[in-house]
Amino acid sequence: MTLLSRLRLVTNVINFRNCLSFRRDERGITILIVALLLIPLATAIAVAVDLSRVSLSKAQLQQSVDNAALSAALTYSRQLVENGGNAPDAYDRALASGQSIFNANFPGATLELTLNVNGGFNGTARTTVDNTLAAAVGLADANPVAKACAGVTAGGVSTLTTTCSTPCRPAAFPELSCNQ
Repeated sequence: MTLLSRLRLVTNVINFRNCLSFRRDERGITILIVALLLIPLATAIAVAVDLSRVSLSKAQLQQSVDNAALSAALTYSRQLVENGGNAPDAYDRALASGQSIFNANFPGATLELTLNVNGGFNGTARTTVDNTLAAAVGLADANPVAKACAGVTAGGVSTLTTTCSTPCRPAAFPELSCNQ
């Protein structure tokens, strides 16, 4: 055996021992575990932040549509009472009042206000919340919807519900309820 072949044999043995000792060495494993867990952790944080933004937007949207429906119902009832039940522009004024309140509270969203058969107003609002952080993992933008039903009782007390299932008897039509 030549000197060169002996040197190669010794080098191979040393490299094999280094590989075995590297497999048993646990000193650098922490950085590997942290690196592997960083991706799911960052994803979970991004999803949590975006979901909290959607939840906050939904609550603000609900509050805005509640205020808009109440404003429209109060304006409509007031117009009818002041004009003895004959107010051709009462509906338009009520819609304008509700839309104005809604736009002041939640600009950029859409609001649909409709007069129900009871003289109360039903409101439906929609908006889009961008999932800026969670979009990286493929989550689509959220589209929260809020609904409200408002009316005015014969005593002038306003009632509001988010399901439109509780009775509300407006001053203009005291014999009716919101469910009819």
